[in-house]
Amino acid sequence: MRERIAVVTTSYPEGPGDPSGHFVETEVRALEARGADVEVFALRGDAFGWPGVAARLADKPWRMLGASRTMWRVHRAITHVGSFSRVIAHWAIPCAWPIAAGVPNLEIVSHGGDVRLLAGLPAQTRDVALRILLHNTYSWRFPSESLLYDLVLLSSPDLAARLRSVAHVEPPMLDIDVDPKAIERARARQRALANGARAFVAVARLVPSKRIDRALDIALREKAALFVIGDGPERERLELYARKRRAHAHFFGMMARPETLAHIAAADALVHASVAEGLSSVVREADALGVRVITS
Repeated sequence: MRERIAVVTTSYPEGPGDPSGHFVETEVRALEARGADVEVFALRGDAFGWPGVAARLADKPWRMLGASRTMWRVHRAITHVGSFSRVIAHWAIPCAWPIAAGVPNLEIVSHGGDVRLLAGLPAQTRDVALRILLHNTYSWRFPSESLLYDLVLLSSPDLAARLRSVAHVEPPMLDIDVDPKAIERARARQRALANGARAFVAVARLVPSKRIDRALDIALREKAALFVIGDGPERERLELYARKRRAHAHFFGMMARPETLAHIAAADALVHASVAEGLSSVVREADALGVRVITS
């Protein structure tokens, strides 16, 4: 009998080329290739999507009402007796809790955002959250050692011991397939806009933690043109900052993932200025493509 697995996630591609949650999709395809029957519960609605749940709720808190209804529907689907042999929750909150609360054979996959969310809670609140999350969890995956130990060091001794007993470090799978012709098109566009300068790229949600203003400063210092791929609530401020600093910058907005990878491959360097990453996917992608990475 084929194993039936539910994958619950707040981020998943809505169509070909959509960069949202591509690493979750890659894992799903790998599970299916191994013979599993996988059903993906991708949370949709006003509270979910680009540039992230936290940013969308901070912008319009009333979105939480619709989010609660969505989470309750998914909870009922995955807790139906005998439906699934195991549940994989990408993001501890809200996918592992409250959505997967009480589910046996739960596997949590954490990413930088939810570790930072847990780390930012008051100590007593964080311990309560961890106790709930660890109750039925048989495996908790972290993309890097640093994210795991950030959480271990902040936990009470008994919870730290329990976390260590189920935790393991496993970088998310990457699927990098770039059309050489797409790279040439990206390179031609960059050269036309760079006007003889070196071409740097920065790929990120345009939110404060990604520090795109710092990436602009680096490009300015290096006398390079910076092509910013991504969107978010910081875009208007960053465009104004670039104009005031007279940075040679071009904001491309959201791009399909194949096009984004082509621009990374075509660039002279990727600029990564975020200080809130456990293991950056875009840095791993640049490394896989043989592109120099500049960090701050």
